[in-house]
Amino acid sequence: MENLKMSRIYRKRVGSRPYKNYTNESLDRAMQLVRNGSSYREAAAKFGIPWKTLWNKIKAKHTNSVGALTLLTELEERHFVDVLLATAEFGSPLTAFDLLSGS
Repeated sequence: MENLKMSRIYRKRVGSRPYKNYTNESLDRAMQLVRNGSSYREAAAKFGIPWKTLWNKIKAKHTNSVGALTLLTELEERHFVDVLLATAEFGSPLTAFDLLSGS
């Protein structure tokens, strides 16, 4: 047991990677400024937003959601939860087969 080492604790260094140092409100205002005729770089400098981020938002690039696709729709998931809660009230456990068969 003495040979076990604790895992390293990772700490983010402040300012090492400045992700999204702006609010959604300032992004919206910068986008409106560009739509009204200002340049991307002028609006980006005024609101402290990277100009490429501003360009991507206006051109609707990278609109897909992050992560894997969901297996169930929200309606199906809500139905699952309702069934589980109802059977929990009765004290009747469900098996995986019960859930898959759509009980």
